Order: sequence, then structure tokens, then C-alpha cells
Amino acid sequence: MFLLYDPAGFQESTGSLRYLDGTLPDPGSDDDWWNMVYKWTDCPVLAGLDLGEYRADTTHAQGGDSQTYLADFYVGMRGAWNTGTEENLAGGEELWQALTAGAVSTVKGGVSHAVPSHPPGHGGTLRPPVPKKPAPRPPRHPRPVPLSWKTPMGDTTARPASGKICGK
Repeated sequence: MFLLYDPAGFQESTGSLRYLDGTLPDPGSDDDWWNMVYKWTDCPVLAGLDLGEYRADTTHAQGGDSQTYLADFYVGMRGAWNTGTEENLAGGEELWQALTAGAVSTVKGGVSHAVPSHPPGHGGTLRPPVPKKPAPRPPRHPRPVPLSWKTPMGDTTARPASGKICGK
């Protein structure tokens, strides 16, 4: 089970989420991430937990209510694409079902918006969405070194077989 602040970015970089009904997504369906997660507040069990408050420290600019903090997060379940993964996740399905019991997804897809670079309370500023493919870089051509450049030992063009630089 994953607790996520940026589920779209997570799915794009890992491709490890499954759909809410337990089925596995087809390759290339990363844009369908919103059908693979619940908002924390969509889950009555999670939203009903008494988590108390957290204090300001080196990771949080200020303290506050833990449920308010987690309201901006999402939960998702890892998909099992092979037998080894399925065996490792065997007990996780019961936990997922218990924590998401009664959940109704309110996550909306197809909305492109800026994602804060840090979760709430961590400081930082908004950053634009990451482009799908960066623009190609122009080819680099090495600059020729002018023959007039000199090394600390003298002229770079006059090197006899001995390896020493001859005087002029």
C-alpha cells in the first residue's frame, strides 16, 4: 500500500499501481492514475482515525492537525505482475480492504495542474508539471584549439620525438 502526495508522478515513474477494483493496468496507461487511488478523505476508515497533532520541526514549517495534513494525500495499492510479487503482497489485500472499506473515489482525472514541490507544511513553492519528453539538446561540437595556445612548457605545436619542447 502506498501513501502518495503526487500519484500521477509516482505512477508515471514506477508504473506500480493497480486499479481500485484490483485489476492490473495495461502498459502505457499511466494517465489513468486517478482510477488507481483514493484521496485520504475518500476513505471513512482513514479519515476517522484519531491521529492527533504534529509539531513543527525540521521537516514541517508549522504544526497542525494530522488529518488536515493528510487530506492532501492519496492511497493506492501495488499491483502484482508476477508470482513473487503476488506472494509478497498476500497479506496486504486484507489491510487494503479494511482501510478503504466504504470508500468512494472523488479523484478527478484529466486535470493538469501545478503540483507543490513539497507536501503541505514542508515549505517550497509550486512547480510546473514535468513535461512528458524534454526538448532535444542541440549537438555539441568540440571547439578547435587555436595553434597559438601555449602550454606551461611552451608552444603546443613544436614537440620533437624526445618529448621536450624546443626553444625558438
